[in-house]
Amino acid sequence: MKPQFLEQLTKRPSISVMLIAVLFLSLFLTLKVSQQQQEDRSKAAGGGPFTIGTTTIGDILDTGDGNGITCNKYTASSTGTISSVSVYVGSIDPTSKNYSLAVYADSGNNPTSRLNAANGVLTANSWNSLLLSAPVTQGSNYWLCYNSSTTNTAYNNIRYTGGSTEALYKNVPYSSWASTFGTVDARWTSSYSIYASANGVPVPTATSVPTSTPIPTPTTAPTATSVPTATSVPTSTAVPPTPTRTPTPVPSATVVPTAVATATTAPTATSVPTATSIPTMTPTSIPGVTQLGLTLMMHGFGNAGDSANPTGAGSFNPAHPTRPVTIEVFNQANQLVLTKQGNVIFSSPSGSFKGTVDLGTTLASGIYTVKVKSSQFLKALVPGIQTLSGASTNLPSTVLIAGDINNDNVINILDYSVLIGCFSDFLPAVSCTPDQKLAADLTDDGNVNQFDYNLFLRELTNVGGQ
Repeated sequence: MKPQFLEQLTKRPSISVMLIAVLFLSLFLTLKVSQQQQEDRSKAAGGGPFTIGTTTIGDILDTGDGNGITCNKYTASSTGTISSVSVYVGSIDPTSKNYSLAVYADSGNNPTSRLNAANGVLTANSWNSLLLSAPVTQGSNYWLCYNSSTTNTAYNNIRYTGGSTEALYKNVPYSSWASTFGTVDARWTSSYSIYASANGVPVPTATSVPTSTPIPTPTTAPTATSVPTATSVPTSTAVPPTPTRTPTPVPSATVVPTAVATATTAPTATSVPTATSIPTMTPTSIPGVTQLGLTLMMHGFGNAGDSANPTGAGSFNPAHPTRPVTIEVFNQANQLVLTKQGNVIFSSPSGSFKGTVDLGTTLASGIYTVKVKSSQFLKALVPGIQTLSGASTNLPSTVLIAGDINNDNVINILDYSVLIGCFSDFLPAVSCTPDQKLAADLTDDGNVNQFDYNLFLRELTNVGGQ
């Protein structure tokens, strides 16, 4: 004999469908209202992204910034964590493009202990950004410092404007950053085009507002489980992280098949493409130097889509528009013959990341295959066989799959554990370092929430990179 409620559903299908629609509409509205309340409380408490430094491009080009440290002192407007440092440089030395950025604490108008540092390869006449994490406190002073590898005083120089910003110089060869800054060789005042991007820390009392879960009654409706098509609501996948907040480091692949089923229909979180276009510089070809032009479709950004929805739209306003990449070149015997680093920059008009990587002059002319790797993404093989012969070559557009949070070129339970440990929507993260949060923020909006979770699930059909 059928239960009474099933008979009623059979007799009144239109009512059951209406109940299901009301149920999921209530859940959707509850989630959106709660998210908006959390964002409003975060803003009111001083949270959200902010910058430290000069974000404008200076009208004067400095000289002699290579093989020497140039720093500016700035005051943090909020308490939070630096996620990247950016610097604007002019022409670059084609034979010596390496650079590094560092953040130092201040004491008595002097840089003291190093908080963090990172290295990269310069792109001419553009902002160059490096991912690094450093804590900052509102009202405290910090030194943002730059150094590059060239010995030619005409190259790798920062742009600046005059002003009252404290600046200094230390004559030291390009190398790793000292843990303690040490002596200063010169001081003056100028505002260099260098800044740090940071995410604010909301006041903890904001979590005491209990309005994020005010409507528990929809879960009592028995019709919710009777119709499997209810999984089409995209935001419902944001709820599950709460019961799994204790990361399990056991590397098991069983999470893959179970997660994909609920994620394939979830569209990517759309973002209004209001970001201003960042110009992509196309360096002129240098005789004898092999240069590769890259166009990368990074899942979750621009027009790249994702594994479950290849034609979907992602974020057009990444917090870190400049991304470091590693290029690997293999010969016909599939032997690795060259590894180089470079940068790509997000282009709003194309919805992709573009850039040029200089391979130098040591690569012999011939036929090769090329692979590309960037943090948070699996390594990808550039389509086709490439003929390289000491000139500029534009490679075919290449898709990079997101989700490699721990950067081991595999998407598995280890990445999932970091993501769940850093997940913070209605409740604070359970277990998350600043570096882990930066890596788990797959959508690059300064938060680890349902959007990153959904993107991760939609990429789980891919296990390892190429």
